[in-house]
Amino acid sequence: MLSIAQTDNGYYCFKWLPTEKGPRIDEYSLIKDNNCCLNNNFEKPISSFFKKNNKGTDSLAFTLNSKNINFNSISLDSSFDINESIVWYEKNILDENYLKSYELFYYPMKPKKNSQELLVISISKNIKNKLKTLSKKYSYKIIYISVDIFSAYIVAKQFYKISNKR
Repeated sequence: MLSIAQTDNGYYCFKWLPTEKGPRIDEYSLIKDNNCCLNNNFEKPISSFFKKNNKGTDSLAFTLNSKNINFNSISLDSSFDINESIVWYEKNILDENYLKSYELFYYPMKPKKNSQELLVISISKNIKNKLKTLSKKYSYKIIYISVDIFSAYIVAKQFYKISNKR
């Protein structure tokens, strides 16, 4: 499996295999790119581990920097159906061009007394399509695309107040 994490200063790449004793890391690389969140040049990290004689398809797990994601929340009246409320929200609140450009994901948060809060995560369709195209080009099967704020690394970094600056 190839796991790539996009950070403020580049891409951390791990080629690894699961074993009974835990993950075995076969290759590791940091591809430095201080503008990676602006240019989103995913080809360099994905292609750097590609081997033409590779038999079968490897899996790819990609973690995007939160700078490439839009976050929002909506509050819904708990007496309404969540799915119907989402349809109404997208039709009446969101801009048509936004919906054409972004894919939205809704996650329930802890309910309040008479309302249900949803976390709304939007990812650019261009970014997602770029990852899908490059994965296909280099014979990888995407198993997931995630956001860095949901990783254990980011939680530990914030908890222990670790800076990116060295």
